[in-house]
Amino acid sequence: MKLFPIAVINSGSISFKLIAKQSNQEIIKAMQELESGNGIKVGGVKALFKELDIEM
Repeated sequence: MKLFPIAVINSGSISFKLIAKQSNQEIIKAMQELESGNGIKVGGVKALFKELDIEM
């Protein structure tokens, strides 16, 4: 069998199917918290690290 080169057309999308793993209950709860407006809001990365008590 003779193989021919395949032309790839850039249609602005990826050429493979994305499959996401099922979210666990902790992630679902966190997403619901954010959607309801109860998540933590900070002004940037430094503020986030300070809120989480992480040293930069």
